[in-house]
Amino acid sequence: MSQVQEAKRFTARVPAPSKLDLTSDIEVNWRKFLRQWQNYEIATRLDKEESAYRCAVLLACIGEDAQEIYEGLAFADGEDNKDIKTVIDKFNDFCLGSTHEVYESYKFHSRNQNKDESVDMYVAVLRKLAKSCNFKDVDRMIRDRLVMGVLDDTMREKLLQKKTLALQEAIEICRAHETSKAQAHSMLASNS
Repeated sequence: MSQVQEAKRFTARVPAPSKLDLTSDIEVNWRKFLRQWQNYEIATRLDKEESAYRCAVLLACIGEDAQEIYEGLAFADGEDNKDIKTVIDKFNDFCLGSTHEVYESYKFHSRNQNKDESVDMYVAVLRKLAKSCNFKDVDRMIRDRLVMGVLDDTMREKLLQKKTLALQEAIEICRAHETSKAQAHSMLASNS
């Protein structure tokens, strides 16, 4: 089988992105759709095609409700409604422009570590939440939320012992604490 045939066979197996769900959290659903779309374009080599073709495929994948939104988008004089970058920018404005920054900030600041959540998982959730908050210094905000939101008081005390603390250093301290705590628990269990 030639490389071209193999590439076409692979492309046929790559599922198209799910249609854009506009019935619930539009911001989250748009971000999810956009990630799927970007991966789909790369996996199928669609990103190598002409912009108008890419735009047509996007509109075929995005779903009827989103196509209706596309029909209502305002394109300024000189803007090409078949240019993939312009169309994605317009959807970004539409879907992300409705973000309630104060509420997103509230969700970020009220998020504490869950019982069965590792520090790495907790930080990943905080990074995701911070994306819609428009913070000027994201790492500092995540560091502060980490210090305030960790469940383990001993871990918090270790973090508070530092007068200056970078996010990465805070994560490393928390990882080391988690690891030593798990190892101590394992040692106790094996001695029983």
